[in-house]
Amino acid sequence: MPPRRAPEQRPAAEGGAKRPWWLVSVGIIAALVMALATLPATLFSGQFAKAGLNAVSYSGSIWSGQAQSLAWRSNVVGDLSWSFAPLDLLRGRLGARLTLTRADGQLATHASVSPGGKVSLADTQVDLPLAALGGLPIGLPGNWQGRMKGTFDEVVLVNGAPTALRGKLDLDGLVSPPPRTLSIGSYAVEAPDPAATGRPDGEINVGIRDKGGPFAFDGRLTISAGRSYLLVGRVATRGNASPQVSQALQMLGPVDADGRRELSLSGTF
Repeated sequence: MPPRRAPEQRPAAEGGAKRPWWLVSVGIIAALVMALATLPATLFSGQFAKAGLNAVSYSGSIWSGQAQSLAWRSNVVGDLSWSFAPLDLLRGRLGARLTLTRADGQLATHASVSPGGKVSLADTQVDLPLAALGGLPIGLPGNWQGRMKGTFDEVVLVNGAPTALRGKLDLDGLVSPPPRTLSIGSYAVEAPDPAATGRPDGEINVGIRDKGGPFAFDGRLTISAGRSYLLVGRVATRGNASPQVSQALQMLGPVDADGRRELSLSGTF
């Protein structure tokens, strides 16, 4: 029997064996984390100022820190803390866990920004008075009273306009701005609206139902491309409504067979 030949040794590839791409990515992220962890959070002050935000003081680092008594113009927002998420870098985006804390509530979310400017929010928890957000440039009307509490699994914004929304929100004890200052009750908000079927792609539908109060309301808010919105529903007074409330509803037109009036509001934001 002829002797066995030893297996040939293949020459190593020029430059050595190739490292898996994920090891290279992890190494880059580790180096980035170490660099950012040493940079003070005060370096954010310039970027905040460009956005009209100012804080009394900063603590921590760029990677994980806090801005105390953050304010937009003269409106105090609260204490903002952040902690960047390194795994988001593997997905090609910049992400962080953000928490806004106030004496009267809190907002927490995982926010990420893609290179194209798309902003995504996940695992968002909010429990705040409406007055805390009314003075901010986020499209909410000012001088409303009440409280908002809810959870959103997904919020996607493209060029500042919402393109996806999934979650539930309770709006309790709503009072309209002066000079009317009307108590309009409490409402449950759900997106997407479970009753909305066969709607066009790219359209956001939000169901709105009353939870008691002076109004009985069942409606839907639709947000379409181009920042347009349409609120439709059926409304009626409940119990001993005040003369102001009754007069306000009469402006909507005659009642239907169920004693309700059709409501329709549209516009852009």
